[in-house]
Amino acid sequence: MRSPAVSLRLRLLQPAEDDDTEPARAVYGEPLRLRPRLMDAAVVLAFDADPLGPGPDQAANARALASRRGSDPDSTRLFSAECAMTLTGAFADRRIAAHPDVIETMIAALASRLGASLSAPDLQEEEARFIDTVAKALQARTGGGLVLAGPSLSPGTRALAAWINDRLDAPVDTFALSPPAGEAGTLAELATDLQAGKVQTLLILDSNPMAAAPGDLDFAALMARAPFRLHLGLYFDETAEASIWHLPTPHTLESWSDIAAPDDTISLIQPLIRPLHPSSSAHRVLALMSAEADRSDYDRLRDFWRGQWGGEGFEDRWRKTLVDGVVEGSRPQAVPRPAAQLPDWTPPARQEGYAIVYRPDPSVFDGRFANNAWLQECPQPFSKAVWGNAIEMSPEDAAHAKIAECGTHSPLPPRLRGANDLAGGPAPRSPAPLGLHRRP
Repeated sequence: MRSPAVSLRLRLLQPAEDDDTEPARAVYGEPLRLRPRLMDAAVVLAFDADPLGPGPDQAANARALASRRGSDPDSTRLFSAECAMTLTGAFADRRIAAHPDVIETMIAALASRLGASLSAPDLQEEEARFIDTVAKALQARTGGGLVLAGPSLSPGTRALAAWINDRLDAPVDTFALSPPAGEAGTLAELATDLQAGKVQTLLILDSNPMAAAPGDLDFAALMARAPFRLHLGLYFDETAEASIWHLPTPHTLESWSDIAAPDDTISLIQPLIRPLHPSSSAHRVLALMSAEADRSDYDRLRDFWRGQWGGEGFEDRWRKTLVDGVVEGSRPQAVPRPAAQLPDWTPPARQEGYAIVYRPDPSVFDGRFANNAWLQECPQPFSKAVWGNAIEMSPEDAAHAKIAECGTHSPLPPRLRGANDLAGGPAPRSPAPLGLHRRP
């Protein structure tokens, strides 16, 4: 499909995935992937980051911290500055609640303490004491201090956190981008192409941009500009309804394929059952679009890896990989970090009123699992709510907004009732989990 006769462009929609390539570009001059090694961190400082919360690295991060503390409870100190309760904050040795703008200022204050040519920003007494404590802890553990900045913070502030890690010689591995990530564009670039009439055929593979695209893109109107629109997915969702064609795709447990973990380790996907209904995989659709002969995904997968490994000894390696579950040696090697430069940073303007930050839901993530009833049954951390979403705020904020409890809604647990737990200061903030308010 990349022949001269066909102009194929790949665009990725990852509404809740953390992208650290742009902060890395601001510090190192090129887009790189930065992978922290929590197992090697003696001091971890999370700025509105939730490594123990929902996401593809949740299990690995939890195991790393638990294993290190299991051998020596004092081997790792965990600090958290956040504006809403998270699993990381609950697990932390010390936690402070703060508004997102204040958290960005705290990162700048820490960078200034570590030698950045930034004017030290003004902090409240409690925030200044927190930064003083963590700065001493980080400097006392050379090579073992690690700073994590959450995706809700501005790119400039996240770049500043990357510069701090470089300054601390933090346990962070640097990787070059691997295809398709290095070649793929963004949903915003697709919107620009649709607006300009450059897209004649739009293939949407196992994605639902009609529900997940930012509202300012007006993706519904843009999508209608493509003359041919095909959606491939498990469900007839909002995007399928807006497409000309919808093809059902087999479930992962019915498919042969391969997949890469967050650290790019590759695993082979093996089906447990035959497809229950007629369906077409993404492999098959792309092969037919490029005029390849129709064949099974099993044969297509084997031929691909035969091309990677060579014919000699292929069967033994294939069987070993199926037994092991991962492709041996597939994890890429870290590359040396280029020289770091201090990124540009502009202090955020203090905002009055409420700030809303959207975060993945612990059960349905960004909404892609909203049709899984079993996941809807999983209780939310802290509130233990199921099958829905709720606004959690302090009684003081509720009174100020003239919001009263009604119906069968339960009051907040006592440990969450303090104004400082969720509000974080004079400018309150409410977390909004994603993905729960859409039609099945």
